[in-house]
Amino acid sequence: MPIATIVTVASTAVTAVATLIGALVALRSQPWMRRRHAEPAEIVTKKAKRQKAVGVGFAVLKQQAERVKINEAETFINYGHYRAAILILNIPLERVLREAARRSGIKPAHSARPSIQMANALFRADVLDKSDATAAKLFSEIHERAATVSPEPPSGDARLAVELLKRILQSLAV
Repeated sequence: MPIATIVTVASTAVTAVATLIGALVALRSQPWMRRRHAEPAEIVTKKAKRQKAVGVGFAVLKQQAERVKINEAETFINYGHYRAAILILNIPLERVLREAARRSGIKPAHSARPSIQMANALFRADVLDKSDATAAKLFSEIHERAATVSPEPPSGDARLAVELLKRILQSLAV
């Protein structure tokens, strides 16, 4: 293997690791990421909130989890870590599509592009309209580029991914 290829691969790996470390440092610097020990009264309050949420259902907790992922992605975008933002947004997209498919009785086969497959199945079942299915497909394409293409994705892709995810979440009433 030529030395130039080895140097290129090594520098790309170092850049990727540095980007990941920068993203983690930026994320950990956020006030909501700093941990502290809970006081006994807080533990009782948290337990009561948890019991109330379970009594109401998990929908609220799922909505909060989706909002947290969107907030994390927006933080990554603000610090210039567009790839990390796009990659983290795929988690709630696949979860919400899988949940909508389950509620609709759709069991899509496993594939290399599950988001697109689930969005198409939901469109055929009249759960998603054409524009929302297209939004899911566009999001999936942005995610695939971010996961496989070497240079950092543009900020426009990351911001578009956030908006597409919000649209899909709203459409599926999550």
